[in-house]
Amino acid sequence: MLKFRAVFVVIGFLLTMTAAPADEPAANSGVTKVGVLAVVPESVSAAVAIRNASELTRRGDVFIQRTGMKVPLRPSDAFRWLVDFLGIRKGLDDDGAFALMAMSPDVELTSLVLAVPVKDFDAMSSNLKVSRDRLKAGEVVDRNDLGGPNPMQYVRYVSVRGNHLLMGGDREKVQEAASAPALNVSLPEELQRTLSDDDIVLFARQLGADNLSIAVHRIVEGLPPSTNESQAKTVKQLTKAAMDLRSVIAGIRLDGGLGVTFALNFDGEASRDFLTPIASKSSDLELSGLPNGRTIAMHSSTGDGDKSEGLARVLIDMLFHRMMSIAHSKLPAIEDSVITDLFGVAWEDFNGSRTGLYENQNPGRDGAFNFLAILEADDAEGFVAELPGLARFVNASTMTAQARAEMIDAEMIRGLVEDLGHTKYRTRRLAAVKLELIGAPALAALNEVRDSTDTETRIRARSIIDRIKSSEADTRKAFLDSNLLAKIEPRFVYLPNQEFRSGRSVDVVRMQLLGNDRSLAEGMKMLFGPEWNVIRLTTAGQHVLFFLGTETSIMDQAIAELQTGNAGNQVEERFAAFRRRGEPKRTAEFHLSVARLKELVDRQAEVPQSERAQTAKATSSMTSFGMSIEPQTIRFDLFSPYDDTKAIIGVFE
Repeated sequence: MLKFRAVFVVIGFLLTMTAAPADEPAANSGVTKVGVLAVVPESVSAAVAIRNASELTRRGDVFIQRTGMKVPLRPSDAFRWLVDFLGIRKGLDDDGAFALMAMSPDVELTSLVLAVPVKDFDAMSSNLKVSRDRLKAGEVVDRNDLGGPNPMQYVRYVSVRGNHLLMGGDREKVQEAASAPALNVSLPEELQRTLSDDDIVLFARQLGADNLSIAVHRIVEGLPPSTNESQAKTVKQLTKAAMDLRSVIAGIRLDGGLGVTFALNFDGEASRDFLTPIASKSSDLELSGLPNGRTIAMHSSTGDGDKSEGLARVLIDMLFHRMMSIAHSKLPAIEDSVITDLFGVAWEDFNGSRTGLYENQNPGRDGAFNFLAILEADDAEGFVAELPGLARFVNASTMTAQARAEMIDAEMIRGLVEDLGHTKYRTRRLAAVKLELIGAPALAALNEVRDSTDTETRIRARSIIDRIKSSEADTRKAFLDSNLLAKIEPRFVYLPNQEFRSGRSVDVVRMQLLGNDRSLAEGMKMLFGPEWNVIRLTTAGQHVLFFLGTETSIMDQAIAELQTGNAGNQVEERFAAFRRRGEPKRTAEFHLSVARLKELVDRQAEVPQSERAQTAKATSSMTSFGMSIEPQTIRFDLFSPYDDTKAIIGVFE
């Protein structure tokens, strides 16, 4: 919570550093203005820049008023004090760009250089007691040599860059700031476009490359060891790529809400090898196919599943462990890894996905939400055809070893072992996952081929044996302690062709909980209604649809739109501000109505379930988050409208 609060404190502080109108107008001396990115030299170690001080003051006042954000000073007060303290009010351009720059990594006071926009250099030179002809580009003036009172050490040296006066305490640093190429020449064109319109820009070079690598190590070390080649390779690549981080740049815009862009810039072979295969390929990422309605959250992603499978496995492993930690539960290592493997096998088939979380009209009767997922696959029908066979092995994984041996006979196990050497990669992968789900009863057959002359069979058999054996002790302990699956004993029943919707046959996966712990069932019923344990799935062209919830008309509409090719973009109108800000070639985006979610959470705490009927409503404002990946850049874009920003601030105050 303190980290989130700190973010808003920083924004509040930056708002206090914006300009107030000058006491007197200054004559325009014909100086051409430059953008905020042209003020900062490329060689800078760190910088904070403001595009237009007076405009940020106006926007900051509106932002504070609309969000209720508390700041110690109004935006103009602190700047008035700073300008007066430095004695540079006359000739100042209130509509220009300001920048405070650290020209060396140690960020000592004397290494700081302040850039202020000048409207009238004649008036500004009188502030400094410097003759006008000495204030010119490329020349550094030592104010101690002027014969008057010596200035403060950290503004002793002055120079000019374009229409900006540079002030600092080190001659070499001021000279470098005045003559080095501008930062904008080293940034991607699309990033330049976004940042040039932002109110505040922050930049740091070599910021925390070592710390980022350490953070990646810590995250990875918290995960169970994986013998999956793709996942293990991704972990190594991710750690090495973190060391290639060269700079971080962020932009903040206060216009209609809070807009933020954050980019990590890399330079090196390791990061290029890691990012190039998963780089954003197209600009057609959208939310089409998701029906417009009472959406509280939406998501869209694109990319080649087979290329990003390793990264997806790492991310789902991290997410799953976090969820288990929050639930104060855990899984045996074998079941943990199998869940990740099942996800990885599915992910390889998909080239993109879209999901939506919808509010029910009557949450007291039907549960709070409906969930719809639309997945793009090369072979949607083939993917669905494999699911009934997997259900049997998923059920076996939650049983004791003896029960598994009774359910899966030796002949079936031998067939799966033979498939480890199959010519089709997907058949080999599915066989490996099924054998891991079977667990200990498969060890005898696997040991028979651990020295096979077939390379694929030998490598996979040994990998599966190692995973099963290493998890036996952990499995026994987990079942005695707090193993979630042991408590709920889930069973999955796959029922094909159960319904007919919008011209398509719909299959049903029904989950049964045989254990004594009913808390999960009660919680899921509150979230998704009386049919919380029923997942509907079907195909439409190259799409696989999954639906969980009571309001099945949402699924009907999605099927119809995807089949006719009329999957409209009505929902897109709500994200116009985000679209203008974000990188067109996005890999993923996520939208959430924070204000509505906070309202629901508050109501959950205050209103009994029996009185929660008829509380759903359409949401117009949503906070949007997007990610784009280039071979040497990872970029994040965020836009949060006033209502959502106010809700976020309210949570962390």
